Amino acid sequence: MVSENTVLEKELVVNYFRKRHQEKLMYLIVGSWNTLFGYGLFAGLYGLLRNTFDYTVVLMISYIISIANNYLAYKFIVFKTRGNYFSEGLRFGLVYGAVYVINVGLLRLSAHLITINLLVMQAVFTVFVIIISYVGNKYFAFDFSLIKGKFVISKGQDPK
Repeated sequence: MVSENTVLEKELVVNYFRKRHQEKLMYLIVGSWNTLFGYGLFAGLYGLLRNTFDYTVVLMISYIISIANNYLAYKFIVFKTRGNYFSEGLRFGLVYGAVYVINVGLLRLSAHLITINLLVMQAVFTVFVIIISYVGNKYFAFDFSLIKGKFVISKGQDPK
């Protein structure tokens, strides 16, 4: 028989975990959709356009289309910000611009050094893209207070 204290302790642990990591979990869920959308778009466009355009151009086209989908999903579902469309959108674009440059650099380098299919390499780099974009979005695009030096604690976060 489970005691009432044990049930209460489990609820406290679950609530603590949920409060502490819900944003990261939602980022991974929404990011999974964004990743599937972006990778599927890249693969489809690459299949259609590889004889016409260099793969870096195809990657750029897929990034531009994916950014609008990503921005809205992260803004409303993950970070739940209101207003600031222009400034957040600009910073979000800067994050993805930096991620794009890193991605292209790694893809070009690997295309010259490793004889693995380009789509496989892009899938591998997607893991790094997720990590870099989370940090950039969380601390730059959607919460500019840390960059401004105000160190404001966002709603739902414990001070450390």
